[in-house]
Amino acid sequence: MNIIEIQKKSISSLYILKALCAFFVVVIHFPMKYGYLFYPIIYIAVPCFFMISGYFLYSDDRKDMISKLSKTICKTLYITLLAYAFYIIVRILLSLLFGTEIGLTSDSLLKITLAGPTIWATGHLWYLVAYLETLLVILLLVWFRSLKLVWILIPLGLITNLLMGKYGFLLPIPSDLMINDVPKYMLARNFFTIGIPAFSIGLIIRKYNQMIIQTINKHNAWIISGLLLLFSIVEFTILYSLYGRTFSGDIAIFTVPFAISLIIICLHYKEFGNDTIFEIIGKKYSSDIYIYHMFVASFIIWLIEIILGKLFGGNWNFLYSAFIIFFATLIFVIIWQKSISYAKNILHIKSAKI
Repeated sequence: MNIIEIQKKSISSLYILKALCAFFVVVIHFPMKYGYLFYPIIYIAVPCFFMISGYFLYSDDRKDMISKLSKTICKTLYITLLAYAFYIIVRILLSLLFGTEIGLTSDSLLKITLAGPTIWATGHLWYLVAYLETLLVILLLVWFRSLKLVWILIPLGLITNLLMGKYGFLLPIPSDLMINDVPKYMLARNFFTIGIPAFSIGLIIRKYNQMIIQTINKHNAWIISGLLLLFSIVEFTILYSLYGRTFSGDIAIFTVPFAISLIIICLHYKEFGNDTIFEIIGKKYSSDIYIYHMFVASFIIWLIEIILGKLFGGNWNFLYSAFIIFFATLIFVIIWQKSISYAKNILHIKSAKI
């Protein structure tokens, strides 16, 4: 159930990067001790997801690209509906078992469009909504032969992201502003401010792939990436010293350039990680790890913590380590995918008999 289309000739290094980004997302939601020190690195996760997807979905052939985008939209819609259904069913079951509130909210259309629905602890599903909307916008641009507009949408979206997020202090807008129930910081997490810009950068990297690799050799790619990481660390340090860990938004000025530099490095080492478990994780499981890690942490780990606490006593909070949650989610999504495949096979057999 990987969201992006897989090329006939895989680029192993990009799948390794996807696997790392899936782990980074877990770290963002379940920070390690002093994890904020790694923010300059871990916050490349979402931009990289979008960029890699844009890279794989680009084609010089307009009809081929329309076909790729259309198929990916259908697949993403299926994945999104499945994720929503899963979380809603889980929440209903929990309410029946423990007598808690179901927690399904009546969100405004603007909030759902920009930030995704709020279903239990599933605010992270904004990514699926943003990805689907991004694909639809790019499909329309390709359909009407207007893809060049992305050169305008990239800076427009990223500047808006910064002003609504990390650099929101530059605008005389209260940090707790709510627009149709949409928190100000969520205005930096949507298809316009991160989805379309990052996805479009991926398209551009693919279009000018050879020129980029020839212009920026391996040696220079590492130097540029190192400098951008350094600038990013300085930037995050300044922001942290001024606003602490509470400053909103995800990306800063150097986050996206740093992510781009890592994509370019990956293109210089296409075979890196080939046929390893990490490539498999990036290729087959990274998207589902993103989707279901909140369920694993909030329910499965929570349940294990209660059981172990009653059996042996003591404190089991270490189970909420990002590493444990990541690998527990990996096991869950492997079982989940196999269960879905098995169910599809049964339904296919039954429908064939009918």
